[in-house]
Amino acid sequence: MKQTNLNLYRSFIAVYENGSISTAAKVLGLKQPTVTHNIKELEKTLGVILFIPHARGVTPTIAATKLYKYAKAGIDAFMKGEEPFKNQ
Repeated sequence: MKQTNLNLYRSFIAVYENGSISTAAKVLGLKQPTVTHNIKELEKTLGVILFIPHARGVTPTIAATKLYKYAKAGIDAFMKGEEPFKNQ
């Protein structure tokens, strides 16, 4: 399996938590096509569909729900690890 960019998981978490690619893009300070690309790349890497699009956003699949708890814990751990260095 190829190495996955951490930004793909940041996009995934934002979309999962907001239920919308456009809202996730705003939260992340990215453009919507960038977030869409990140989700597609992560889906390709994992071999699963993570979100089902609908008129008012997206609905996470079962695979997304399973992935979310691990991805969120991992990102939270990275963020906590960076805390001691932020105020230097």
